[in-house]
Amino acid sequence: MRYILTFVIVCVFCLPQLHAGSSDSTCTLSGHIRGLGNHRVVFSHFLDSNSFYHGDTIRASHGRFVYSAHLAEPTDMHITALKNHTSKNHTTKGTVLYYTGKTGRRYPLMRSALLENRSMTWDGTLRTFNKMDIRNDPMNDTAKAIEKITSRIYMGDSAWHRWRKVHPYVWSSQLSADARTERDSILNLVYKRQGDSVATYIIAHPSSYPSAWSIWRIMRSDHSVMQAAYDALDTSLKHIWTVQNFKKRLERVTGNLNKGELMPDITLADTSGRDVPLSSVKGKLTLVDFWASWCGPCRKENPNVVAAYKKYHKKGLQIYSVSLDQTKASWVKAIQKDKLNWVQVSDLKGWDDKYVKDFGINGIPGNFLIDQNGKVVAKNLRGNALKATLSAMLK
Repeated sequence: MRYILTFVIVCVFCLPQLHAGSSDSTCTLSGHIRGLGNHRVVFSHFLDSNSFYHGDTIRASHGRFVYSAHLAEPTDMHITALKNHTSKNHTTKGTVLYYTGKTGRRYPLMRSALLENRSMTWDGTLRTFNKMDIRNDPMNDTAKAIEKITSRIYMGDSAWHRWRKVHPYVWSSQLSADARTERDSILNLVYKRQGDSVATYIIAHPSSYPSAWSIWRIMRSDHSVMQAAYDALDTSLKHIWTVQNFKKRLERVTGNLNKGELMPDITLADTSGRDVPLSSVKGKLTLVDFWASWCGPCRKENPNVVAAYKKYHKKGLQIYSVSLDQTKASWVKAIQKDKLNWVQVSDLKGWDDKYVKDFGINGIPGNFLIDQNGKVVAKNLRGNALKATLSAMLK
C-alpha cells in the first residue's frame, strides 16, 4: 500500500544564486530521534515527475544516524522511518514505523523536507518526527511559515467544523454518497483559500525554492491565480518537476475560460435519462450553472436564479444546470422543491464529473454566462451581480 503524504513540508529559503555560491558541497544531516532505536531511515526523492529514486537507507544506532550526499540543488527529500525487517518495497504496510498518539490514533513516521548542501542537525522523538525540526536549515523555517498559513485556514474554516460535528468520522466509508460529496465540496473551497494564500506568497517571493516546491498547493485556485503565480516564478526554477507538473495542469484546465472565449459543448443526461447537449439550448444568453442538492450556498442562491429566470426568460435567458449530486432522488427532490424549471443534467458522479474537471470548477455554486455564439461574457455571477449583468445585457 502506498502512503500518500497529506501535507508535504517544503523547507528551504535560499535564492538559487546564493545556493550556487555556497561553500558547502555536501548535504549532511546528523539526526538523533529518541525512541527510534536501531531501526532504519530512508531518504528518497523524485528525479522527475515520472521517476522516483528510492534512495539511501541508513540504520540508526540508538536513535542516531547521519545522512550525507551531494545534491545538485535543494531537493524535496522524503524521509521515512522503517522497521528493521527486510522488504523489497519500503512502503509496504507493516514496514513503516508508526507513532501512537494519546487518542490511540497511529501516525506513520514519514515526512518531507527540502534539503540543501549544508551541515544540519535534527533532534527529536518519535512524537515530533513529522514536525521535522531541523536546525541550521533556513529552508525549514520558511516552509513552516508557508504551512502555518495553510493550516490556519484549514483549522479555522467554519463550514468544515460544522460538517465534522455532524460527521465525526470524517473519512468513514459508511458516509453516504451525498455526505462525501458535500465534504469534498467544503474541502475544495478550503484548498482554494489555501492556494490563494500560497499564490500570494509565491508572487512576493518569486526566486525562492519554497515558492517552486509549494506551487502544487494552488492547484485548486482559479486559473487566473494559478497563471499569475506561475508567471511570477523565476525562470531559473521552472525546470523543477513540481513546477513542470503544475504547468501541465495549467495548460489542461479550462477554468481559464475568459470573456470572449468559446465554451466547450457539454452533453449530459437529464432526469429522464435523455442526453441534452448544451448546444441544443438556444438563447440570447445562457447561464451554465454548477450546483448540487446538498450544497447549502447553492440552495440559498437558487431563489435569485429562479427570480432572474422568471424576469428574463422571455427576453432570451436560458439556463443549463449541471448537478454534482450522486443520488438521483436527492437531485430530483431539490429541483422540485426549489422550482428549477429549466434544463437539469447530471452524470451523478459528484466531483468526478468530467466537465467539473475540464472547466476547473473548484467550488459551487459556480457558473458561466455565454452568449448565443457560445462565447463567455461573464462567470461566477451571484445575487445582485447576476441581476445587474442580465439587466444590462437583456434590456
